[in-house]
Amino acid sequence: MADLCFICDKKLSEGVSVNVVRGLQTLKTASIERNDGHIDYLNTLSSVNVHSECRKVYTSKNVIIASKRRTDESEPSTSSAPRKKRNEVFDFGKLCLFCGQEADEIAEKKKKLKYRRTISNVSTLAFKDNVIKRAEERNDSLGELVKERIYYEYDLIAAEAKYHTICYTNFLTRVPSADKKPRQDDQVTQAMKEIFYYIENNEDSQFTLKELKDVPTEYIPDDKTIITKLQQKYLTDIIITKKIGSFTIISFRDTQLNVLSKAWYENKKSTPVEERLRIVEAAAAIIREDIRSSVVETKTYPPPNKMLDCINEEIPKTLSHFLEEMILKNRKGQVDHLKTKCTSISHAIMASIRERSFSSQLLLGLSVFLHRRYGSKKLLDVLSSLGFAASYSNTIQYEVSSVYHPQPRILPSESGALKDCRNFQPTTSAEIKAFLGVMIMMGLHPLPDFELYWSSDPFYNNPDISSTFTLNRFKKILQNLHLNDNRTKEPRDSVNFDRLHKLRPLIDQLNAIFLQQAEESGIYSVDECMVKFKGRSSMKQYMPMKPIKRGYKVWARCDARTGYLYCFEIYTGKTDTLDEAGLGFTVVTNLCKNVPRDSLVTFDNFFTSCKLVDVLYQNGIFSTGTVRKTRRGLPEFMKEKPHSKKEKLAKNEFCAMTSEPIVAVKWLDTKEVSVLTSAHKQSEVAIIKRTQKDGSKKEVFCPKAIADYTLHMGGVDHFDHFRSSYPTGRKSRKFWMRLFFFMLDAAVINAYILFLSKHAQRDSDHREFRLRLARELIGSFTCKKLAHIQEFVLLWKSGSMEMRTCRSFRNNIT
Repeated sequence: MADLCFICDKKLSEGVSVNVVRGLQTLKTASIERNDGHIDYLNTLSSVNVHSECRKVYTSKNVIIASKRRTDESEPSTSSAPRKKRNEVFDFGKLCLFCGQEADEIAEKKKKLKYRRTISNVSTLAFKDNVIKRAEERNDSLGELVKERIYYEYDLIAAEAKYHTICYTNFLTRVPSADKKPRQDDQVTQAMKEIFYYIENNEDSQFTLKELKDVPTEYIPDDKTIITKLQQKYLTDIIITKKIGSFTIISFRDTQLNVLSKAWYENKKSTPVEERLRIVEAAAAIIREDIRSSVVETKTYPPPNKMLDCINEEIPKTLSHFLEEMILKNRKGQVDHLKTKCTSISHAIMASIRERSFSSQLLLGLSVFLHRRYGSKKLLDVLSSLGFAASYSNTIQYEVSSVYHPQPRILPSESGALKDCRNFQPTTSAEIKAFLGVMIMMGLHPLPDFELYWSSDPFYNNPDISSTFTLNRFKKILQNLHLNDNRTKEPRDSVNFDRLHKLRPLIDQLNAIFLQQAEESGIYSVDECMVKFKGRSSMKQYMPMKPIKRGYKVWARCDARTGYLYCFEIYTGKTDTLDEAGLGFTVVTNLCKNVPRDSLVTFDNFFTSCKLVDVLYQNGIFSTGTVRKTRRGLPEFMKEKPHSKKEKLAKNEFCAMTSEPIVAVKWLDTKEVSVLTSAHKQSEVAIIKRTQKDGSKKEVFCPKAIADYTLHMGGVDHFDHFRSSYPTGRKSRKFWMRLFFFMLDAAVINAYILFLSKHAQRDSDHREFRLRLARELIGSFTCKKLAHIQEFVLLWKSGSMEMRTCRSFRNNIT
């Protein structure tokens, strides 16, 4: 017995055991309350060994109470029938005892904050009685279900029962729908009789739902009931229109037979004048009935680029035929302008007859154009009263909808679209080349605002730029510059959606040309470039440790010596197609697809991993890169810090390990430097110079892998240095313009590097090369209007043209 726990009758060695001395009296009291017969054994001892967990359960008051209840229930009772057991076991430890759903704290923490539900444990014995009492008061299916769950559970505390706090609150406070008074059918019938009487004895044929709900004197049915009853009674004679931001319109239409019988066959007039008027009234009644019976779309607005599409389909044939007979009868020649007048008159008539249930696209489009052009409420009110435009309130409602649901705009705000269309001049390849040349020239001569290049102040004015383009023409090209067809863009939810759709043709073409024109050196560096951008874009990155902290991230592979850009990728954010090895692995493998065999690629610790070095080696590419201590597969001496001074490396000492084909090197300079390489041996050493505090140079030994890494890693930095010298980039609201300027600079830099490689003597620096390139792109191009003026001035100065001029003009010319 000494080796056994008297509570569970198991060996003490199977768990954590304790020797109970002071708490022996507590065990005796628990034994008496349990009436389990252990009290006699405990009275003979001064201390006892038991399991720690068994002691907690054995002395728990809640568990003792539950044990007593089970004992009482197990005894036969003569006063009542035995209790019914539940058919299925409910897991109180995992499920909410009210809703029956999972109650897991860990799962709730993973949810968003607004979707989390607080979970509580049953902590009082009175909880069960209170819930049962409330379940009986509810007298509904949920109350019966909860009561059945907990009624036969003797101790909810011992069962570790859980529940959602919101479920508990709803169970106690919400009144079941059965407690509400049911709707009486006779009250609905009486209310609908009053509504039917009001409709059938009213001369108007259009009603609002609010107007019909004001008719009943006692009980008022809800909207759905009224609409259902109206449809059941009037069938196809009723039109129900739910207008955006307004009331629900209920319209009634007579059948063609009723209109003809009332307007034509009844009440014929005797005099010719009255008979003619009666015929016109009959025609008006037929057209009015067709207008009211036509079904039009009022739930959504068409996009601006489709505002005038299908406007003739909404016009009833009777109205269209009536106006064509009046206006186009016996007309010859071009009648398109007259047909347009018929359409506008038709829309004005339909808008007048159905003010609340018809929204004319033609009138709305005109009012939106006038509002964006002039912004005058009074103008729209006057035109709306004449029937020539939509009301000001409908115009504002459309503008608000376009803000919440933006669509392609057909009328640019505050721009005068008709004037722009009239003055539009198609561009040419020569003009685009000149435009690029001007952009390069602006990078050499930066000003705060590009409009200053056309300033009349000679301090700002640049004759090479102002003589090539007029300011308006340059702004028009810059505003309308596109690199791809927006109509081919895939929707955002599509698998083929491309965030760089606007730039994709130029990106692909530049990457292909850069590789085609490159002179392979065999040593490359892979790193990231930052393109400055502070606007709104999901692709924008924040890099607090970089000189450019906010902007686009561009992965680049450059020549380690010259900085030539071979290929690049623009980072668009996280994707589902990322390789398991990480982002760095994917970037390097994509950029090195076209690298020749036996080449050397260097990269920093963001990219380096054992898998990357191994995969590149299998493809015939050597690589070297610094590595982070947290990467997988590294040897222990690179991961752990030394435990003692003896294990710590002295300055300029290194240790290395080889696992073919990878060599891991750790060197202590001012700090520890860890490198993975497949291009060096662990015993290779180089001599480098270090500057001492007194300014002298000292030669020290360094692993050759680290020396080569330092020598070859600066290719992308060299490219960035070129790019920051004379950048063409300017502020723009278009998210892709900064990337376009980056690619323009990259093309110029690569052209300059190739120029230097072709010419042994360096007779041109970077600035001079850019200026020569810009002037070569511009060539002899100039705006036609400006060329005409220059020709006129030359003729006037030469004396071949005699004409009278004012004194101020003559002085300016001379």
